[in-house]
Amino acid sequence: MTGYTSPPPPGAGGPPPATGAGLRLAGWWRRVAASIIDGLVIWGSAAYAVVHEPRLLLAWAPLALLYALRAHTLGRLLAGTRVVRPGGRLTAARAAFRELAKWVLWPLTLGLDVLWPLWDEQRRALHDFAAGTRVVRR
Repeated sequence: MTGYTSPPPPGAGGPPPATGAGLRLAGWWRRVAASIIDGLVIWGSAAYAVVHEPRLLLAWAPLALLYALRAHTLGRLLAGTRVVRPGGRLTAARAAFRELAKWVLWPLTLGLDVLWPLWDEQRRALHDFAAGTRVVRR
């Protein structure tokens, strides 16, 4: 059949695709780096609090809630990414839903959720599809 070409494989080179309004999609490794940093910060601080000072969990919980509600984390800041909703505002409810979808879909799909951006043209994970979001470079 003529007129049809297959897209190049993910990571085949070139700049990340644009999502409109000058936004560039974040690559998979940036997403992974942000998740690792966030995991270390959240689980490390929670483990420290449990062992040394359980009352610190009360101070930690609102911070974790803020991260979930606004989709801004230390990992995303250091990895140079942010979560956006093209064509609309990223509300606290949508950001919280995205985080919940991530924690539900990851085990249900046996980790396929976090690998999905590797072959998706828009570099979206399944939880991004569920929430209507994209992860872009800052």
